Amino acid sequence: MPDQAICGEIENNSRIYSRTTWGNSAPARSPRAHAMKKISPSMAAASAGKEKAKADRRRKIRQQARLMMEEFGHDGFSMRSLADKAGVSQATPYNLFGSKNALLLSVYNDDIAEFTQLLLAYQSASTLERLFDVLAISADLFARKEKFYKAMMHTLNSDASAELRAGLRDPRNAFYAQLVKDCIRNHELIAQANSEIVGRALGIVHGAVITDWVAGELSPKLMLEETSFHFAMILEAFATDETRQLLRNRLLRHQNNIAVLTARKTAT
Repeated sequence: MPDQAICGEIENNSRIYSRTTWGNSAPARSPRAHAMKKISPSMAAASAGKEKAKADRRRKIRQQARLMMEEFGHDGFSMRSLADKAGVSQATPYNLFGSKNALLLSVYNDDIAEFTQLLLAYQSASTLERLFDVLAISADLFARKEKFYKAMMHTLNSDASAELRAGLRDPRNAFYAQLVKDCIRNHELIAQANSEIVGRALGIVHGAVITDWVAGELSPKLMLEETSFHFAMILEAFATDETRQLLRNRLLRHQNNIAVLTARKTAT
């Protein structure tokens, strides 16, 4: 199903670990070794119970972290206060997530799942239009949960390690690269377009405009218009004869909307 393929990079945002298998040269295990490896039903039940309790604690801590970010923002969040409000020891959040930023990235990934479901349910007019629908859906989410997203983005962008910044950036760029690839396959962008490079350019633009929104320089509406304008400008360079005018019209429309919104902001 095309929609599922489009969202593949987000829905499958988990690491793949390789397995090492034994060849014929591996020593055979003795019957006693096999017996020692057997796990009784009671031991299996106890292990499953521990894993469930661990998953429940992780979920509870993520939910509490979300509530704190929504209520107190970036400056009012700490792992110590989180542990107190979640009713766990000070060490538990670190034991379960590793670090503050890893925890917040896990919270952010919960919202990525919500975004994915919204996108899958959205019926776009074309693959090319879907690129702009993505922006509209994300801007709507940001507007509805403004304090939460601003706090999250501020924390993850300012305090995160290079690995965590890549955890935010790389899936977004890969997601746009997949959408560009779909546009090329559907003859909405020319075959010479490099989906990885164009997708990364779109991801960089989106990230930069979000940063301006987090800093308070843009409203959600202006953020959407600015991002859509730059998307149209990038994509027009790779348009086919059938889509060039569509993108040109978008450029002019978003340019006009930006001018109106900016003048309105200046007037106030």
